[in-house]
Amino acid sequence: MRPSTPSRASASPRKGVGSITGVINNTPNNPFDADDFTFIANGSGQSRIVVTPTSAGNTLTPTLFFFDLESNQPAVTGTPGANGTVSVLADLIVGRRYGVRVISTSGGANEGAYRIDITPV
Repeated sequence: MRPSTPSRASASPRKGVGSITGVINNTPNNPFDADDFTFIANGSGQSRIVVTPTSAGNTLTPTLFFFDLESNQPAVTGTPGANGTVSVLADLIVGRRYGVRVISTSGGANEGAYRIDITPV
């Protein structure tokens, strides 16, 4: 994934697997922080995109939006899961560019660190 905001990415030897971390940090000048990431699919097939809050004392309840940046399809909103995670199942096409946006579910009332994982299903 290529972050649109500063983050750390980790490479994986498994094709189609990726992870990146970020932080929703609401401030007076940016009360509704949103982190945007883009990536180019290196394989075709269904993948799961999961956002997981990390770190102790984390108050983030994330919302995940997934975009196919090369089509006119509307964004897909993630489905809340256990332990504050949120996920999307997506059919990826090799070479196509996709986007992921993470925001606070409560419109800026909670914040914290998170990890995005993309894995083939």
